[in-house]
Amino acid sequence: TRTWDVQKVRKDGSVLWVRENAKAMLWADEQPIVLIACEDITERRRTELALQRSEAHLAQAQELSHTGSFSWNTTTGEAFWSKETFRIFQLDPQTVAPGPQLVVERTHPDDRASVKEIIDRAMRDPSDFEHEYRLLLPDGSVKHIHAQARATKTASGDIEFVGAATDITAARRAEQQLRRSEAYLAEAQHLSHTGSWSWDVYGLDFVYRSAEVDRLFGFSPREPVSIETIRSRIHPDDLPRLQEVQRQAIEHKEGRFEYDFRILLPDGGIRRIHSVAHVVVGSDGNVSELIGTHMDVTEQHAARERLENTLAALRESEQRFRDYAETASDWLWETGPDHQVT
Repeated sequence: TRTWDVQKVRKDGSVLWVRENAKAMLWADEQPIVLIACEDITERRRTELALQRSEAHLAQAQELSHTGSFSWNTTTGEAFWSKETFRIFQLDPQTVAPGPQLVVERTHPDDRASVKEIIDRAMRDPSDFEHEYRLLLPDGSVKHIHAQARATKTASGDIEFVGAATDITAARRAEQQLRRSEAYLAEAQHLSHTGSWSWDVYGLDFVYRSAEVDRLFGFSPREPVSIETIRSRIHPDDLPRLQEVQRQAIEHKEGRFEYDFRILLPDGGIRRIHSVAHVVVGSDGNVSELIGTHMDVTEQHAARERLENTLAALRESEQRFRDYAETASDWLWETGPDHQVT
């Protein structure tokens, strides 16, 4: 007896799959014959091919997204891991049987207690769960895993968890780097008294402002402050200039804007701000935002005033000395280190 699947071509050119079951036997006159039963399995083959294609796509999608699937029957203890799940855990599916114990063994010691608690709770109270933990791999590297599972009931009434485990190490490292960069930036802004901001030119409000901007205006960082309250801190004589900058930004759609204004502090002091901004043009070709910085130049302004006052006093002193020299009957002279008259 032999069985095979074969593609056949009809007269109209269409293709079908046929399963042929052949058996050799002796006929009444002892002549050998072959009986063949043909079964049209086209739909079955299409379903199988679609399933294989779907499984291949799923495997590739899991590999690309670093997401493995798993299932765990809490009653029988039976577990299934996809190929990507084994890869994430750096385990060989040919040598180990998947299960919760493998997860615990691979878990970072600092996270092991919480993972055990999740597993124990799932066995006591079968309900959906979601958590993050770290893996400590044999080569010493650490992976961050986000796992979530849904509790389902099988046909036999058993509780089975079906879920996914995603390797989010790259995302967590990027978040850590971003937080570190933000911390450095915030510290640099605090040290240099420079705040960054983004302004919605149509909504007339800040899209974003750093903590240092709030400090410059005399507010505590993350303190809820309305735009009207912020505007009330700007010197009335300087408000028209800020409105003019916004108007020019909308009309010209390009360019760099530098302007100065004053902030009136609650204690009666005045803080002088130098601002630099540029426009952001949206996909519709219109200006959507102004992005820029506010720099506290109060000390520089005061230093410049002191310098100008000193220069004025020096010029006045020189003039007095010149007037005295021109009216005095004495001769005034000066020599250098070489005794030459200078």
